[in-house]
Amino acid sequence: MALPWRSKVSTLGALRLHCCLLHVTMHVGRQRSPVQRYFVRSFAAVVAIIVLLATGRSAHAVPEVDAGPVDASITDATHDADVSNLDAGLADAESALDVAIAAGRVELSSLLAFREGRLGTRRSADLFRLDLRDQSAVERRLVEVTRELELARIRLSHAPGVSPASASALRDAEAPGDGGAGGSSDVDSLFAADASEELLRRIAVAALEVRAGILALTAAERAALLAAEQDAVRVETTRREREEADREAALAEEAQRKALQAAQEARSNVERQLAEVRARVEAARGAQLRARADIAESRREAEAASVTWAAMLERMRHDVVEVAAGSELADSLFDRVITELVTLRTRAEGLLDRIEANTAAPRPKGSVVLPVVSEPELARERERLAEELAKLEKTATDLELDERQETWTALRSVMHAERELNGLRITLLHRVSEAKRARLLGFGPEGQAQGFREAARVKLEIRWWRASGWETLRETLHDLRRPSAIAHVSFEIVALGTLLWATMLVRRRRSAWLRAARNHAARAVRRPGLLRALQRGTSALDAVGGELVALAAILVVPHVPGVDVTNTAWSVPYTLLLWYAIYRLALTVTHRGLASAASRGGMLAGEVGERILRSVRLVGRSAFFFAVLLESSAAVVGRGYLHALVVRGAWMMAALIAFVLIRSWRDDIASVYLRVQPASAFSRLVSKTRTHWVGIFVVLAAFIVLLASGIVRALRRFVLGFEHSRKALAFLFRRRLERQVTHDPSCDEVRLEPGVLEFFSERPVTDDRLAIDRYPGLDDFGERFARWKEGQRGGSTVVIGRTGFGKTSWLHAAEERCRGTRVTRIENARRAIRPEDVLSVIAAATGAPSTTRDVDALARHLGREKRVIMVDDAQLWFLRGGETLEGWRSFVQLMELTGDAVLWVVAFAHYSWELLSWIEKGEQCFNAHVHLAPWSEAEIGALLARRNGVSGLEILYDDLLVDDVHDGNQNARILTTMRDYNRLIWDYSEGSPRVALHVWGRALVHDSPGRVRVRLFTNPDGQALEILEEPARFVLASIVWHASLSLDEAAATLALSRRSCEAAFQRLVDHDIAERDGERFRITPRWWPVVLRYLRRKHLIET
Repeated sequence: MALPWRSKVSTLGALRLHCCLLHVTMHVGRQRSPVQRYFVRSFAAVVAIIVLLATGRSAHAVPEVDAGPVDASITDATHDADVSNLDAGLADAESALDVAIAAGRVELSSLLAFREGRLGTRRSADLFRLDLRDQSAVERRLVEVTRELELARIRLSHAPGVSPASASALRDAEAPGDGGAGGSSDVDSLFAADASEELLRRIAVAALEVRAGILALTAAERAALLAAEQDAVRVETTRREREEADREAALAEEAQRKALQAAQEARSNVERQLAEVRARVEAARGAQLRARADIAESRREAEAASVTWAAMLERMRHDVVEVAAGSELADSLFDRVITELVTLRTRAEGLLDRIEANTAAPRPKGSVVLPVVSEPELARERERLAEELAKLEKTATDLELDERQETWTALRSVMHAERELNGLRITLLHRVSEAKRARLLGFGPEGQAQGFREAARVKLEIRWWRASGWETLRETLHDLRRPSAIAHVSFEIVALGTLLWATMLVRRRRSAWLRAARNHAARAVRRPGLLRALQRGTSALDAVGGELVALAAILVVPHVPGVDVTNTAWSVPYTLLLWYAIYRLALTVTHRGLASAASRGGMLAGEVGERILRSVRLVGRSAFFFAVLLESSAAVVGRGYLHALVVRGAWMMAALIAFVLIRSWRDDIASVYLRVQPASAFSRLVSKTRTHWVGIFVVLAAFIVLLASGIVRALRRFVLGFEHSRKALAFLFRRRLERQVTHDPSCDEVRLEPGVLEFFSERPVTDDRLAIDRYPGLDDFGERFARWKEGQRGGSTVVIGRTGFGKTSWLHAAEERCRGTRVTRIENARRAIRPEDVLSVIAAATGAPSTTRDVDALARHLGREKRVIMVDDAQLWFLRGGETLEGWRSFVQLMELTGDAVLWVVAFAHYSWELLSWIEKGEQCFNAHVHLAPWSEAEIGALLARRNGVSGLEILYDDLLVDDVHDGNQNARILTTMRDYNRLIWDYSEGSPRVALHVWGRALVHDSPGRVRVRLFTNPDGQALEILEEPARFVLASIVWHASLSLDEAAATLALSRRSCEAAFQRLVDHDIAERDGERFRITPRWWPVVLRYLRRKHLIET
C-alpha cells in the first residue's frame, strides 16, 4: 500500500503543521482533566494523520524530475523494502508526534545517504523536487531553503527547555554551505533520542542544513552525487535480481532433483521418460535464470564503466588543453593516455571475442523427444512439458538477443571512448617534448612499441568493421519492419540514385550543353578577350568534363540529406574513391595538355608524347598509392607512427622514381639543355658526361635548371595571358626605344619601292601566299552549306567585324567552300537606303529583269535555282535616321522569302551592326553570327612573318637593339627585339591586321638590295582630336558608326548644316585623320586606333 509519508509528508511545511498541532494539543490538554486530555490528544492525533494522508496524495500529483536513467520499478522496490521497517514503527505510534518524528528521520536519513553516495529510502528527485543539474533552479531553491533554515533555528531557540547558551549557539550556527547537520554523534543522537517536540524541531533543522549543504555544492559535485545514486540503484537492483534468480534457480534445482527421483521411482517407461524431460527442463530453466542475472550484472558493470570512461575522457580533455607544449607534464600525460588506451583496447578485444564466440543460451541438453502417452494424467504432463519447452526456447532466443545487444552496446561505448582517447593521443604526440617525440617516432624501443600498438589498433578496427558490418546489416533488416526506417532508407536510395543519374546525364550531354552556353554567351558578349577566354574555357571543360563531373558528384555525396560518410566505416572508402577521382582527373588533364601542346607546335612527337604520358602515369599511380596509405592510416590510427612511416616510405619512393625517370630521360634532358644553353660552361660538362655514370647527377642538375626556366616561362606566359600586361610591356619597350633611338620625322614618308610595298598591302587579298588561315566560324558555315545542298533550309549568315579585320577575305574563303554552286558577289560601293534602290542592286547582281522592283517578284526570280549570294559592306544599306531603314527591312524580308533556295552571307561593319541592333531593339534576322574578334599578338606576328617571307626581304633590327640588354647572345637579342616590336605593333593596331600592315610597311627603310632596316614608327599626335569642336567630334563618331560617310549623309544623320559638316570633314582631312574615297570619307589606317581610343574616352562608342 502507498504510505502517506512517501512523498510530501516529510517536507518542512508538513512538519511545521504537525508541530503546531502538537503544541496546541499539549497546551489545551494541560487545562483539562485526564479523560478530557485523552480525548483531546486522540482527536489531535487523528487530525494529524488525516493531514498527513492529504498532503501525501497531493504530493503524488507533482511531476517527478528526472534524475537520470533509473528504472521506476527499481525505485519502488527499494522504497517498499526500506519503508516496510518504518511501517512497523508507525503502526505502534501512540501519537502524531511519533508519526512526525518517524517521517523526519526518514527524510534526514535519505538526505544523509544521498550526500554520502549511498542508497537511501527516498530518491533525490523525491527529496528536492527539482533537477539538480539545473543551476538556476538550484540557486533559487537554495535561497528558499536558507530562509526556511533561519526560521527553523529561531523556532528551535524559543522552544521550551532550550538553554540560553544553546539558543545563542543555534543563532550563530555555521553557514549552509559548510555541510551542516553537525558531527556524526549529533546525528546519531537525533535517531536515538526519545520523542519530544524539541527533537522534532532539531530533526527539521538538521534536514534543512543537509539540504542546504547539498544545494550549495558545485555543479560537478552534484553531478557526482547523482551518478553515485544511480550506480547505487544499479547495484541494489542487480543484487535483488541476483537473489531472485538464485532463489528461483534453487527452486528449479529442487524440482530437478524431485524429477530425477520420480524418474527412478517411475512405474513405466513413459513415466520415466517424462520425469527425465522434466529434470532437463528444470535444469535449463535454472541455468537461464542465472544467465539472465549474469546479463543484468554485465549491463550494470558496462553502465558503470561507461560513466567512469566518460569522466576519464573529460578529465583527459581538460588536461590536454591545459598542459604546456614540450613540458614534462605533457610527456607524463602521454604515458597516462597510453595506459588508458591499452585498458580500453583490452576491454574491446574481450567484447569482440564474446561477439565472435556467439555463445548460445542455456537449453535442455540433447534432443528432447516427448513420448506418446495415452493416460490422461500423463497426457496433461506431456502438454505442460511441451509448453515449457517452447517457453524455454523463446526465453533462450530472448537471452541470446539481450546478451548480444548488451555486448554491442558495451562495445560501441568502448570503441567510442577508445577512438576519442586515440585522438587525444595524436594531439599529445605533437605537444610532447622534442626528445620524447623523437623516441616515439624513431626506431627505438618506444617507437617500436608505438608501432606495435598502432598495428594492434588496425587489427582491432578490422575486427570491428567485420563484426559491425554484419551487425549493421542485421539491425537494418530488423529496422526495415518500421515504416519510418523504410522511408529513410528509400529516401537515401532515391537521393543517391538521382545523383548517379544526373552524373551520367551530365557526362553524356556536357558537350552539347557547353556549345549551347558558349553560343548564347557569344551573342551577348562583344569584348574579344572575353570571347577568346570563353572559347578556351569551354573547350577545356569539355576535354576534362567527364572526370570533373565524376569528382563533383563524389564531393556532393556528403551533402545528401541522410547520407553520413564521416564515420570510420565509410570515411575510408569514401576517401579512397575521392582520391581515385582526383587521380583520374590529373591523368586526363596531363594527357589533354600534352595533346594540346603537340597540336600547337608539333614540338612533341608521338613517341615522346607517349613516353611523357607513361612517366606521368607512373608518378600519378605512385602518388595515388601513397595518398591511399596516408589517408587510411590517418583515418584508422591518426597521424602517428604508422603515418610517419608511410611518409618516410613515400619520400624514399619519390627519390627512387625520380632516379628512374632521370635515367630514362637522361639523353633527352641533355639534348634539350645543350640546345637551350649551347655555349655555357655547364653545357660542356653535360656533353662530356652524357655516357658516364656521373652524368646522371649532372643531368639531374641540368633538369633542375630546365625546370626552373620552364617555371619562369610559364609564369611569364601566365602574366602575358592578360592583355593589359602585354600592353604594359609594349609601352615600356617603346619608352626604352624612344630614349635610345634618334628619330627623324622626315622618315614618316614611304621609303620602300611601290613594288616591294605591295607585299604589305592593306587591301583584301586573294593570293593565299599573303594570307594566313584565320577564318573563325568557317567550318560551321561549311556544315550549314552541306545541309543546304542536301535540301534543308539554308538560312542566312552575317559576318561582323571592324574595319580591316578581314571580312572580305572571309567571304573569299567562304566562296572557296561553295565550289560547284553558283555564287553571286555583291560589292556595295554606294549608299542605298530606299527599298527600290536595294532591290535594284540585288536584281542587277543576280541577273533579274530590270522591271523587277518589288520583293515578291525578286523572290520568285531568286527561287528558280539554288545559289549563294554574298553581300559585302552591307552597312551601306542603312543610315542612322528616322526614314532610313526601309531599304534594309526590304532586304531582310527578301532573305526570309528566299531562305529555301538562297544561302545568304552578309558582311557587316562592327560599329554599324551595333548601331543597327540598337535601333532594331536587338531583333535577330540572321540564323548564324560570325564575330571577327581582334587579332591576337601571335596572329599579328604570324601575318607579318608571312608577308616578310613572301617579299624575300632580309629584315634588320640592328637600329632597335636596346643597349641595356646584354646576355652575350646577339641572335637572342635580335629575336627578343623582333618579338617586342611585333607586340608594339599589335598594341598600337588594337588587333587590326590592316593597321598592323600599314604601320609595318612604313616602318621599313631601304638599306641595300634585298635588305631593309626597321625603324621606330611614330604615333599620331592625339592633341589634334582634343581640339575638335563638338560638331566635328560627332562627325568623327558618325564616320566610325557607318564605316564611311559622305557629306550629305553626315548632314542627314546628324541634323547639322551642310556647312558645319563640310568644315568638320575639312579639319579631319587636314590632320590626316580622315581621307576621301570618292565622295565618301573614312578614317585613315594610321589614325584608326587613336580615334577608337578617343571615342571610347568620350563615351561615343562602347567596344
